[in-house]
Amino acid sequence: MPHEDNELIAYRLSNLERNTADMAIAVKSIAESLTTLARLEDKHEETREALGRAFTEIEKNRLAQVVVNTDIETRTKKIEVEMPALKMVRGWTITGVLGIVALVGIAVAAMVIH
Repeated sequence: MPHEDNELIAYRLSNLERNTADMAIAVKSIAESLTTLARLEDKHEETREALGRAFTEIEKNRLAQVVVNTDIETRTKKIEVEMPALKMVRGWTITGVLGIVALVGIAVAAMVIH
């Protein structure tokens, strides 16, 4: 019996050693996974902060664009109000220039005829 007990103890000890080795490998794998997870968490935190900054800037730009659009609308309305007068003045200017050219042409023709 003592011999069987020794074999049983040796068998159990062998199993214990294998299990311990397997656990050591598992612990090492867990440690590597935790290290990777910690790195990923750092990168995710940086990404969250960058996204926060980006959305803040987007909101600032959107508000600035609203101000610019409002300014453009105000200026456009002012130009639209003045536009008929500008068209009228342009018409007068063109008519005046054509009139002067016609008078000069008539004067030249009169000099040539005499």
